[in-house]
Amino acid sequence: MPRPRRRPRLGAGLLSLTLALLTAGLARAETPNGPALLRVLGDDAEATLAPGSGVVSGLVELPQGASAASLGLREAAPGLAWVTGRRAILAFAAAHPRVRVEVAPTLHLLNDRVGLYTRSRAANLRGADGAGTLIGVADTGADITHPDFLAADGTTRVEWMLDLSRKPRGVHADLEAEFGVRDDAGVLVAGAVYSKADLDDILARRAAAELPTDDIGHGSHVTGIAAGGGGATQLAGVAPKAGIVSARITRPGTDAIDNDDLVRAVGFMFAVGARMKRPVAVNLSLGSDFGPHDGSMLWERALASLVGPSQPGRVIVAAAGNSGSVAELPIHQSVHVPAGGVVRVPVHSPTISGGSVQVWASLRGRGSVAVGLDLPTGTWLAPVAEGSDQGRREGTFRAGIVNGSAPADSPVPAGHRGAVVVWSGAWPAGPYYIVLKNSADTAADAQLYLQSLGGAAGGDDVPRFENGV
Repeated sequence: MPRPRRRPRLGAGLLSLTLALLTAGLARAETPNGPALLRVLGDDAEATLAPGSGVVSGLVELPQGASAASLGLREAAPGLAWVTGRRAILAFAAAHPRVRVEVAPTLHLLNDRVGLYTRSRAANLRGADGAGTLIGVADTGADITHPDFLAADGTTRVEWMLDLSRKPRGVHADLEAEFGVRDDAGVLVAGAVYSKADLDDILARRAAAELPTDDIGHGSHVTGIAAGGGGATQLAGVAPKAGIVSARITRPGTDAIDNDDLVRAVGFMFAVGARMKRPVAVNLSLGSDFGPHDGSMLWERALASLVGPSQPGRVIVAAAGNSGSVAELPIHQSVHVPAGGVVRVPVHSPTISGGSVQVWASLRGRGSVAVGLDLPTGTWLAPVAEGSDQGRREGTFRAGIVNGSAPADSPVPAGHRGAVVVWSGAWPAGPYYIVLKNSADTAADAQLYLQSLGGAAGGDDVPRFENGV
């Protein structure tokens, strides 16, 4: 287990600085903080504040109307300048006592903090470091040349890999036939399988072109958190001694993931775990904003069928609540619809030349809720009652509503009260409204989830709820 890094000088220096400022009555915002810190640390300043370079730097907040050059400094950014070296900082502060000079403590890496938050570090000390188990990650692949995924002898820690971005290799034909991708004619077209021996051979020959890749990086990042060895960096993952089973479920040039690809990848991980007679914990750091969010979608049920009391040694861990900030991209809205009432939920949208928006509404309560869509120009689809659907098209713009599981080809699972509002094509900027009309004498509640696709999904300004929760 890597030992925690020590910073006694920095802690002692900051404590001494705080005491010095308080006792001297200098803890005022206008007092330059950098020189005070340097005076407290003295000859220890470089070792404490710049252990890498040995040269302390300070940032100067330039007075109004002054330039960096006029003060003999190097510009860092508009209104800010660098002053380098402890003596230079102290000399500058003495010559300009009212100018703020900031000398900040060192920054440090925080990825290792996950070990504290999950208490895996304490578990590691008791021998629970993942040895004898497998960590499966279905994602964008993994950079198997990274030191975190190599053993001490330079061989790979990846026991098996499925790469759906590559054609079958034919080396593990049975696994490729079972978990590969077939075209409409039933021909196997994607899904290369690699064993540890295969990967070690490629690494030994330094045949980079034959190596599976992770050109997005998300899968490598996630795998490092889950099972990174750490090495000299002391940034070990939760289970640094576990074997790794990796699946790249993205195709070349995209980060989109097909539901069936995810299901086949998880099945592959449990299959190779059974071959090795080792337990497998599968990580899914991915998800969708479309659906009832209750596990009733068929692809969710397919995943759930792979685990359970009758299948010991199998675990699936899935991400939750990682869709973004309410302030920056609100895609979830919770709405109370009173008895006999109508609620219009505003959706902000910029001008879109081509794309689509999908809004899923999960309905709860005894109320009978009809769902409609209003455009900036007025009503487009009048509220559609539960058990019905409706669509409308005009030019390149089209929209539809399916309310409940009863309509033919409804995406709403049987037994689930929900509605889907979809519009696509090209549309102007403005407020769009999801209309919820309750015709019953009892209230209802709705949970709305918004997902943009195509040209509506890129950039900083994308469709979103005006208010989110």
